[in-house]
Amino acid sequence: MATSSRLVPLKAVRVSLVVSLTAVFLAIFSHHYE
Repeated sequence: MATSSRLVPLKAVRVSLVVSLTAVFLAIFSHHYE
């Protein structure tokens, strides 16, 4: 259980990074296509 509790915050950070990257890519693509 200790390892899983340590991996939880890491997964949250990775998810937040992915979401931010997708938002940036969407903004760039929208600017290029427009």
